[in-house]
Amino acid sequence: MSEFSYISKFNRIRPKFEVSQEFLLEWLVRAHLQAKICAQGRNDLAWDISTDEYAKVKRFVDRFACSPEKISNRGIHTDNPKERNFLNLLIYKISQGSLSGATMLERTMYFSKKCKQIFEEFYPAEHQAPEHLIHITCTGYVSPSGAQHLVALKNW
Repeated sequence: MSEFSYISKFNRIRPKFEVSQEFLLEWLVRAHLQAKICAQGRNDLAWDISTDEYAKVKRFVDRFACSPEKISNRGIHTDNPKERNFLNLLIYKISQGSLSGATMLERTMYFSKKCKQIFEEFYPAEHQAPEHLIHITCTGYVSPSGAQHLVALKNW
């Protein structure tokens, strides 16, 4: 006898920012270019540059990233990807003193807090415990997770 399980009734909370994969790949080129500019001690903004430096980084990103034909859009819960000055960002605040933006600890704390907020939004105070709670993340994992915090908070 075979036993089947089905997952249904998916709910979702859309991210604050949504952009095309094409836009996000351009943003990624600019972020790497900004880090390169900062490493050279320059103060240029990556969005203002269209030189050989730009072309080299773009070839690299195009070679290794998923093309817009494979992924059409991306949702982003962190910084506004349309902000052109990386110094105005929280997670991707690329500068001469921090070529990769926020530290791993800062990123982990941010994602942990954001994950908890989303779980609490999904399951408000009057909500009954679900039969199953599945938590999948591609961004980062902390322990206890957002799901574990929710279960403890609600005494489920």
